Amino acid sequence: MLNRKGNTLREQGNYTGAIQYYNKALSIDPSDIDAINGKGDVYYDQSNYTEAIKYYDKALSIDPNSVEALSGKEMHYIAVITILKVDNIMINHLKLWMYRNSENVRI
Repeated sequence: MLNRKGNTLREQGNYTGAIQYYNKALSIDPSDIDAINGKGDVYYDQSNYTEAIKYYDKALSIDPNSVEALSGKEMHYIAVITILKVDNIMINHLKLWMYRNSENVRI
């Protein structure tokens, strides 16, 4: 019941409310894997990947086969790889621009 309410609030973008419900569930059962994964999902949705990974890892320490935690970690790594690729593209574009405009650029 608490996790369902947390999930609903998360889907509505009410991350603070979702965390409160997941925390209530965890106060009853600290190893509630659904609440732990739910908190990881909230942090993932907020692009707080470091916190998200902490909760997915915690869920995996309880259940190494947790599909939701494994999926969350996978999405995290996809997001990080995408960010790194975009950064590389931007750096390469900047290098190309600087090369093409080298006589006009003073660093």
